[in-house]
Amino acid sequence: GDAKVAVEMRRKYDKPLIAAFMGGVISEPGIRHLMENGIPNFFDVKQVAYAMKSLLDHGEYARRFSGGPR
Repeated sequence: GDAKVAVEMRRKYDKPLIAAFMGGVISEPGIRHLMENGIPNFFDVKQVAYAMKSLLDHGEYARRFSGGPR
């Protein structure tokens, strides 16, 4: 399902991925698959927004201090 596709995309592109599977018991197998493959899952879109902001901030910090492009 969707979790398998997410894991495949994460491996293919080697970029951070954040999931928001909020289907309760129905989503448990997918959430477990995500977590087993290092993809965090959040149950609240607000948490996802905070996590994405943290990733962006980290990337900006890394670019500033590594001399890379901005």
